[in-house]
Amino acid sequence: MSFITEYQFNILIILGLITLALSIYLGMLFVRLRSQLKISKQKEKDYQNQLAEKELFYRDSIITICKATLQQQCELSEACLRIHHLIQYYPEKASHADYQVFSKMHEEISDFAVLDARKQLTKQEMHSQDKARFKIEDRYRTEIYNALKILKDDFQSIN
Repeated sequence: MSFITEYQFNILIILGLITLALSIYLGMLFVRLRSQLKISKQKEKDYQNQLAEKELFYRDSIITICKATLQQQCELSEACLRIHHLIQYYPEKASHADYQVFSKMHEEISDFAVLDARKQLTKQEMHSQDKARFKIEDRYRTEIYNALKILKDDFQSIN
């Protein structure tokens, strides 16, 4: 040890300890990073699953509303309101020419009272709104039924 003085030896030990401490700290950071990446991947997977479930729910809802309306188990105005909102989840479909009738009819009937607001109406006001709504339904009936058939087939073909 004649070529290394005691002072230099102590510096080497201190530098070795610092290197060891930094290596341990770096290892801990890598473990945390890997853990965070696992969590992030799981959250992304969960999010994608939620989106898929939501899309399936919307698709099934649209198909169910189409079937019920085509079987005359649902009023055209109610179907139109519901489909108009659900189809917004599919922008490429919402802008399709065959489905514009839902937007047109929605614009005309969206001002009518529904749910609790409808309960607050007098019988005369309710009758007046129903009469106006039925006129609008009659005007769009053929176009709506055609759009419903196309929409049902279109959404049933989606996997």
